Amino acid sequence: MSAYYGGRTEVRVRRTRVPVVHLDFLSMYPTVNALLGLWSLLIAEQLRVEDATGRVRQFEYTLSLERCLDKEFWSGLRFFARIRPAGDVLPVRAQYDPSTPTTSIGVNPLWVDDSIWVAGPDLVTSWLLTGRWPEIEEA
Repeated sequence: MSAYYGGRTEVRVRRTRVPVVHLDFLSMYPTVNALLGLWSLLIAEQLRVEDATGRVRQFEYTLSLERCLDKEFWSGLRFFARIRPAGDVLPVRAQYDPSTPTTSIGVNPLWVDDSIWVAGPDLVTSWLLTGRWPEIEEA
């Protein structure tokens, strides 16, 4: 559920025809769960971690908007990658309003000196918004 921003929806392109995928915005958790094929992970008796660094590094060469709109593609996004964000557009939990101590999530360009773990769907979203694939340290 890392790629789910708690009901957040936004429009970055207005008054322009673009391809869309129809989703039920009343059921985003189950929709993301189904599209990513996460149920088998949720009910598994055990999980193991496999190195996918090479495969994820090559991901940028196979990405296209058309692939992102294909629901068969989504199950291939079930990974986490460690990156050092350098302007990658990622979900960031921060205190955006200095008058309140609460935090919220924004989707912003992020620069961090240390590396962080990011979910596969969030990396693809960043690629769609920036046009570049981040440097993958480990996946």
